[in-house]
Amino acid sequence: MVHTLQFGAMASTKLDAGVELAFEDADNQESFRSDLTRRVSVNLIWRPLSRTTFAGVVTRNYFEDLPRTSERQTTDFNFTFTQGVAFLKQHPNRLQGQFFVRYVRQTIYGLLVGVPDPSDTRFWTLNTGLTFRIV
Repeated sequence: MVHTLQFGAMASTKLDAGVELAFEDADNQESFRSDLTRRVSVNLIWRPLSRTTFAGVVTRNYFEDLPRTSERQTTDFNFTFTQGVAFLKQHPNRLQGQFFVRYVRQTIYGLLVGVPDPSDTRFWTLNTGLTFRIV
């Protein structure tokens, strides 16, 4: 069973914001286990120029099971910058490109019954690239 509440607003033509709350329950009747997930997510998109975009998403997840054998929390940060580029001066809409830089950071904190030390994992990625659209 999944319950999700989403709210989004376009503050102006240059700014969008949104919030998501989600509650999920997955029952496994064979193992008599129920997994619960709660999620909070906030996103913001800013377009300062017609071909320039900054986007950010922050998500916090809480996972647990009903036998209480494990518990986990994750936090995700995702920030993206995009810049559109027109390659052909005579036909700017025919060959379009988009340069992007994306930074993602995730933190995972977990507890297991019977394990004295919790796990604490952190990692990040940085991607960059150029995509093309031919019309």
